[in-house]
Amino acid sequence: MNSKIDSNQLQKLIAENLNEFYKSRLQRLDDLKLKTVLRRKNPYLFKALNTEKASEIVEQILMAYISSSDETIFGDKFFEPIAKKVSGGTVSPSEGVDIAIETDDRYSAYAIKSGPNPFNSSAKKRQNDEFNSLRSRLTKLRKQFDPVLAYSYGRKISSPKKIKFIVRLLDKHFGKK
Repeated sequence: MNSKIDSNQLQKLIAENLNEFYKSRLQRLDDLKLKTVLRRKNPYLFKALNTEKASEIVEQILMAYISSSDETIFGDKFFEPIAKKVSGGTVSPSEGVDIAIETDDRYSAYAIKSGPNPFNSSAKKRQNDEFNSLRSRLTKLRKQFDPVLAYSYGRKISSPKKIKFIVRLLDKHFGKK
């Protein structure tokens, strides 16, 4: 299941993916239009948070945008590519699944998230529906289906009550200590 990757290869992979993250981040900032960002955020929220000056509102809106943008870019350009390489998996053709690992008797579907609490209630339901949809399509293969919600840092305090997929920390699942 795991591909073998030595420490030097892993360091190189991390450096390459960090460079991709920084390049994408700079490109996103270069393409940023203040007018577009301001239209997407609620200025009344910032006023309610006792932000008095227009410059403070603009600064806080930009910081919120950059933080959200960074989370997406970091997942796409750093976490997911490293997880694919380390796991030996392939890009999944299924919605809601990032990595697929198929063996003779098992199909493992991984949804990669950065931290242990990436969902609101509707996102949890959607992820569960996506795993169940994949499970239905795979029944004809007669393989064990393992849906895995994998996250890269943090600790899961309690198991989700209604979610029927497995939650694992990436480094533990892929055999890293």
